[in-house]
Amino acid sequence: MQHELHKAGMQFSSRHVWTKEAFLKEIKDFLPNIILADYSLPQFDGISALTIAKEECPDVPFIFVSGIIGEESLIEVIKSGATDFVFKQRLSRLAISVPRALRETEERAERKRAEEALAWELSVNTAIAELSSALLAEQSFSIDNISHLVLEHARRLTKSVFGYVGYIDPGTGYMVSPTLTREIWDKCNVKDKGIVFKKFNGLWGWVLNNRKPLMTNTPSDDPRSSGIPAGHLPIHRFLSAPALIGERLIGQITLANSERDYTDHDLQSITRLASLYAIALQRKRMEEKLWYLSTHDGLTGLYNRTYFEEEMTRLERGRQFPISILMVDVNGLKAVNDSQGHEAGDELLRRTAQVLLISVRVEDMVARIGGDEFAVLLTGTDVSAAEKAVERVIKNLKAHNIKYNGPPLSLSLGVATGEKGNLLAKVLKEADKNMYQDKLLRYKARKNNH
Repeated sequence: MQHELHKAGMQFSSRHVWTKEAFLKEIKDFLPNIILADYSLPQFDGISALTIAKEECPDVPFIFVSGIIGEESLIEVIKSGATDFVFKQRLSRLAISVPRALRETEERAERKRAEEALAWELSVNTAIAELSSALLAEQSFSIDNISHLVLEHARRLTKSVFGYVGYIDPGTGYMVSPTLTREIWDKCNVKDKGIVFKKFNGLWGWVLNNRKPLMTNTPSDDPRSSGIPAGHLPIHRFLSAPALIGERLIGQITLANSERDYTDHDLQSITRLASLYAIALQRKRMEEKLWYLSTHDGLTGLYNRTYFEEEMTRLERGRQFPISILMVDVNGLKAVNDSQGHEAGDELLRRTAQVLLISVRVEDMVARIGGDEFAVLLTGTDVSAAEKAVERVIKNLKAHNIKYNGPPLSLSLGVATGEKGNLLAKVLKEADKNMYQDKLLRYKARKNNH
């Protein structure tokens, strides 16, 4: 057989085996491109070898070479999945059979690679489409939910056991990974673990510091690795990509311990997902910024009149009574503006916001609804509780004026409570009326003192 192949101009190296053990060893060590086997041998027959080959190296062509055999044996060879059969009396056919088998095997391999590439592209495009639809169309998604959804797709595409998705906090520059608490929090025994990372260390830190993706199937041997802390989950394979807008670092996708070695396809997949994640984060932050600007007062940071009225409508429709409204007016603001300038007047307004915020509950809404007017929605608050809220404002106002090194802050207050069936617009009007009565009393008191 070797003579015939050499005669045909083929260059090759070969191994000759007689036993099952030797056959298994050479399949794993020699990694053949083709197997030629006699149909019948005393110690190890060709059919048994073919059965093993179909399990261990199914893509390697298998050609039987034998003397004259019966029709039933020939049918058995064909059914067993042999690539070809060559009679010993016509060994010259090997010069045709072997190149053809190798060529057909390469063509099948090429088709398989093309099919796998197409399947990979389809899976990535499907993931991108699903994420795009969810992230770019669903405005109710929080950044935490966006991060978790990206992680789910990244793990599925790369068959990764563990991973996290995190974002860079614009204010601090720290990396925040909300997905850690959902996936691996209970399995990680690192001391003082958290989801906020101030320093970027190890392989994941290298990705952030260098703004480049990284893939390694032997992370412990990678020179960029600083090891893992005590109690950390063992890392056998590692894959990570930064989420960038241009050169600006937005976040990161990191995966570990895939069921098989990571490939360039995996790296391309999460790099594309990281780009989409960056776009989704930037869009979400822009939405939040626009929402904030449209619902908040730029000077005090409190809610504005428009949003305050929308909240009144929502509470009224939800019939969340009793509801009280506290109206607040800054006394003498115009005089301060005229005598000391608008910066001094703006400072009075900011001081008023501080006093009100510390005087009410988290669930209450404080808003600036006019030039010197503020309003507070006190949800689930009856008359008695509303009066206590007024007392807290007065108490905190006195404490504020004692501590503040400057002209004292003076406020007029009016409160009203609405029960079921009341329109909050009427409650607001009544509170406003009570506030002006308080202002009038203060004015008379100052006039009498003079």
